[in-house]
Amino acid sequence: MQHDEFIGQVQNRARANTVRLRNFLVEAGSQGQIRINT
Repeated sequence: MQHDEFIGQVQNRARANTVRLRNFLVEAGSQGQIRINT
């Protein structure tokens, strides 16, 4: 595997995890469990 390809996969995985975490926080916040300052 080429180095650049590996870096791209890591970045894509990190981005997907960030989106998943943000969606979780928004969902929890909409249920009144977490207050998010935006």
